[in-house]
Amino acid sequence: MNEETLKRLDGVEVGVDASNIPVMFQNKQAIQFIFREKKEPEIREIITEVPAGATGEKDDRAEFQNLLHISPDAIFIQELDGTILDVNPAAASMQGLDRGSLVGKKIVQILPDDKQTEASENIKKLLRGSMESFECAIVRIDREEVPVEIRAKQIFYLDNPAVLLMMRDTRLNSKHSLELDQLQGKLTQSEKLVAEQEKNLILLEERYNAGKEKIENLIKDVDAANEAMKVLQTQLGESESTLESSARERKKLEAEIRRVQEDQDNSLTERKVLLSRLQKAERELKKAQGEKPLLEDKLKLAEHQSKKLEEKLTKKEEENQVIRTKLRKLGELIMNENS
Repeated sequence: MNEETLKRLDGVEVGVDASNIPVMFQNKQAIQFIFREKKEPEIREIITEVPAGATGEKDDRAEFQNLLHISPDAIFIQELDGTILDVNPAAASMQGLDRGSLVGKKIVQILPDDKQTEASENIKKLLRGSMESFECAIVRIDREEVPVEIRAKQIFYLDNPAVLLMMRDTRLNSKHSLELDQLQGKLTQSEKLVAEQEKNLILLEERYNAGKEKIENLIKDVDAANEAMKVLQTQLGESESTLESSARERKKLEAEIRRVQEDQDNSLTERKVLLSRLQKAERELKKAQGEKPLLEDKLKLAEHQSKKLEEKLTKKEEENQVIRTKLRKLGELIMNENS
């Protein structure tokens, strides 16, 4: 990093630290230049009296007084021998005195008796740069000790060498740290609560998806059962049609018997044979009629066992087919005998 001087548009020269690094820009090799304006020290060196002929004297004084007034930290300006030359409102408030009561005192007079020598040595170390800050305490007018962190910088005050002491109440840092720890604890607790709620939400989503899947499967099962019921209803209708057909065949047989009975020339043996066949046909017909309630019961059971009912209905159709075949053969036999 190199020290460079840049000129602004208003002609003012600004000191900067310059550096450069190779970079890629729009897929091409390039060099990036970085200019960083030099920062002023944390405690600014203010010269309130400027050499003759210089400009900005009133502005510098006003700026210095403004910094003293608005600083939240206590600022003491002392001579090299430790005599207080000026203080800001924060310093006067920390002491519980007004500005006039502090000016002219020695800085060690506001320190505890057992800390005055050590504090004086530490201030010298601060001015030499061998120490950045140190902690001590100051004694208020009411004898209350206030823990502070002290920093120091050598400056010029009214064109004479002086020392600027900045004191910060460390109790504020502790209070802020405690509040920060409390906020951090609340934040951690909130993060845990949010994580737990997110976990519960995921579990609820999983349960919802599982329940949704079960409902979809139940709907599919109900649709399948309805389709099976339609098939069974169709098969039942066919069975009822078969029973009606058997009834018609019975009527035909009865008519044939009446015709045979009217025929006085037929032998008694033929009449017994016909009666026997008629009784057999009636038994077959009653058997078929007795199976109709069974089919209706099986239809109700088919809502839960549709596959088994289909097999039973198929078997029943085969039995009905046998009955129809027997009835047809019996009818044919009767007709053949009559012919």
